[in-house]
Amino acid sequence: MRKLLQGAGIAYAEPRNRVLVVVPVFKPAAGRAVLWDDPNPWRAAWQGLGSGGLVPVVVPSGDLTDIQTMTPEQAQAGNPDAMQALGARWRTSDVLVAVAGLSPNGKTLDVSLLGTQGAPKPFDSIAYQLNDGETPEAMMLRAVRDIDRGIDTVFKQPNLLQFDRTGTLSAMVPLSGIEDWLAVRERLGRVAQVRRWELVSLSKTEAALLLHTVGDQEQINAAMANAGLRLDMGEGFWIMRPQGTRK
Repeated sequence: MRKLLQGAGIAYAEPRNRVLVVVPVFKPAAGRAVLWDDPNPWRAAWQGLGSGGLVPVVVPSGDLTDIQTMTPEQAQAGNPDAMQALGARWRTSDVLVAVAGLSPNGKTLDVSLLGTQGAPKPFDSIAYQLNDGETPEAMMLRAVRDIDRGIDTVFKQPNLLQFDRTGTLSAMVPLSGIEDWLAVRERLGRVAQVRRWELVSLSKTEAALLLHTVGDQEQINAAMANAGLRLDMGEGFWIMRPQGTRK
């Protein structure tokens, strides 16, 4: 099901089973950064976000496994192993660490975002100012809602399908085993820019595909990356690999 947008030949493809794990780290004006401990008003703001966005947001509960999987120090450093392990609990590769620091006077909230490759991240860092009559907790909730809208915008951009820009793309997939092929086949199903694909040949070491696409090459590459696929130009054709594999 798609939401049609104004303008000839343009449609929006609904997200496909996308889940984003958000890890809220709070740095108070004084004291150490907190993640799983209470109080963490920044984490409470994310938990109060609710649903309705294009990308479902999951805030880990902070149980013993979460605590053992990622420390506040690892979160602030954007430790890739810890983020990958935490995302695995929700069967997603999309993890976003949101670090918020409150100024000593409580009037400024500095937010920085660190994410796994392909996770929808609207910015690297930004500062929110306290409005007249607004509490710091309300400022945090406003920031969370703003970030959530930004996440949807980043996710939506590569999914604006321009049907007047159709084409075909030849891709070679190096294989070290059946797991590589199954991973590519499953991830291709998440790419809205690929309307259909054909298996030209398949051997133990490689697969040749013909992709029927919509949109420009930049959109296609971004959508592939979001689905966990990497495209590199070879000699007249593209080489496709699941992200994270070594060839």
